[in-house]
Amino acid sequence: MLTKYKHLIGMLIIPILGAVPEGAMVLFAGLGDNPQKTAGVGIGTLAGSSIMLLTINWAVVLLGGRVDLDENGNPDYKSDERLTRHWSLTSTGVANGSKIREGGFHLVYSIIPFTLIQCFSFGNVWSEDWPTHEFIFWPAMVSLAATLILFVL
Repeated sequence: MLTKYKHLIGMLIIPILGAVPEGAMVLFAGLGDNPQKTAGVGIGTLAGSSIMLLTINWAVVLLGGRVDLDENGNPDYKSDERLTRHWSLTSTGVANGSKIREGGFHLVYSIIPFTLIQCFSFGNVWSEDWPTHEFIFWPAMVSLAATLILFVL
């Protein structure tokens, strides 16, 4: 039964469980005397930890899933000994299936709300009204709506 839902667990449950402590870091980072400055530190910590977690997962999957490549450069999953050339970068590899491509599209789509708010912010850095909360309210609401729509999809 668990194998039926393994994609749901990997793509939905684990990221949500990882986001809770990261959200708490940002929340508590913004509770000081100067929330604008301290929240920036929390956001930097959030970005760094997310990138590190993605990189570690990617590296573990690539290293753990490697098998020997045949003469045509295709992974040989059918042989009894799947990994005989242990640390070779040119004669070992993994298969790139449709789920990998689908996951890549999900990653690209998840960047859309971030890109919306960043493009607006970068375009108005030199404005006199920046960074007041009134100035950024509507772009933030559009990014929030895009985030919720993409989350549901």
